[in-house]
Amino acid sequence: RKAKARKQWPLRSPPPENVTTTGVAPEVGQAEGIAATGPHVLKERRKRGNDGVDTNAPLKVPRRGHADPRPTESTRGRKYLMLPNLPRERPRPKIHNLRIPLLPLWSGHPKASIDQNRQYNVNLARQVAMGSQLRLRFKRDAKLLKKSIAQVAHRDKRIQARENEIKNLETLLEVETNMKKAAEGRSAELSKELENIRALFLDLQVCNNCLSHHVSTLQVQVMGEEKLKAAFEEFKQYEDNRVEQRCAEIDARLDALSIDFDEELYPHMLTTIAGRRWVIGYGLRLAVMKCGKSTKLRQAFADVVPTAIAKGMSEGLKHGVEHRKANLSLKAIEAYDPKAEAKYIAALHALKDLKYLIVDQLESLKDAPIDVIMASLHLESDTRDDAP
Repeated sequence: RKAKARKQWPLRSPPPENVTTTGVAPEVGQAEGIAATGPHVLKERRKRGNDGVDTNAPLKVPRRGHADPRPTESTRGRKYLMLPNLPRERPRPKIHNLRIPLLPLWSGHPKASIDQNRQYNVNLARQVAMGSQLRLRFKRDAKLLKKSIAQVAHRDKRIQARENEIKNLETLLEVETNMKKAAEGRSAELSKELENIRALFLDLQVCNNCLSHHVSTLQVQVMGEEKLKAAFEEFKQYEDNRVEQRCAEIDARLDALSIDFDEELYPHMLTTIAGRRWVIGYGLRLAVMKCGKSTKLRQAFADVVPTAIAKGMSEGLKHGVEHRKANLSLKAIEAYDPKAEAKYIAALHALKDLKYLIVDQLESLKDAPIDVIMASLHLESDTRDDAP
């Protein structure tokens, strides 16, 4: 009886080539259901046919270009029962490393569809693992990229501050260099004057008293210059201390800015990214569900369906009367409506021109915060006390 049931209602499962080329990971609930049904399929025992051949043994796959010309069961017009809750996936590179032996559907063996389902479950589990790995790798790369951008910006700010400090120090150095050159020139002039005085002292020993008074004056002047030099050194030390203190304050401010960026700005960035992902993934589905609950949309669909049925009935009556060439007029038939096509077109135009309130609401909230947009997309049942 089980063999007859399988022949009458064979399960329609995609061949291994189609299974391995799909790459979209299913939902978590679907993956758990497939994993739960996997061990039952793998516990099937090997059975031999009437001719002594192992029915679960791996088949000989022909080379490329030498495919079997016999048509398979999928091309013989048989009816298949679709498997529920199986997502449609995008193609991926084929995986030829299949360890589980398969039986083709055209072999007529009762376990052919079971083998196909078992291989489909194995390949689907592999695709789920691959999708999870790619998703984790993408998140890790995104975090590293954000961290690198923040570090580069922080380093640019520090480099700019150091360049400004270097420019200020260069200007101070130029001023000090000019002052040093002026002092050296003054010292050279004084040395020349001293030499002239000595020459005059040798030449004018008679004027010793006058020259001694002049020498005392020069000594007083030299002492004043020494005091000025000491004051200049003290001022230089004071300016150096101020520059060092300013550098320490700037470094402290830069550290505080980096802490504020890590503690305040970065969490807000993560919240914004999570909200936008929610709007793109779950919010669009809620918007479509809200559109489906609109009474105007339901009324428009209710107007289109009866007009389409009336149009089809009228066309069928018209073709039936013309084909049979009976002595019967279409006006004599009560079910015939000559305006059915016009009514159908008018109903379609009304459905096309229907305005959706949720679309206008989202357009008005395009500049609003993400929390307001998320609140506007929630269904009414989500805010009630008895909501799941």
